[in-house]
Amino acid sequence: MAVASYITKHNPGANSTTSNASSTTMTKQWDEYRHIILSLYKEQNKPLHEVQRFMEEEHGFKASPSTVKGPLRH
Repeated sequence: MAVASYITKHNPGANSTTSNASSTTMTKQWDEYRHIILSLYKEQNKPLHEVQRFMEEEHGFKASPSTVKGPLRH
């Protein structure tokens, strides 16, 4: 499942215009940081909360656990 589809699917109460804009932004951010997130989570076996904290502190990338973990499962 594409990141934008995953985010939109898991944001059912959001306004569609806001959701689409948010999805596009999150997708761009995800694409930019994907290699870092994958390395931390899968290769270095860091817990999700550590990956989230690192990404927020070091890169300003804020995402919910499901936003980060969902696409990692695929």
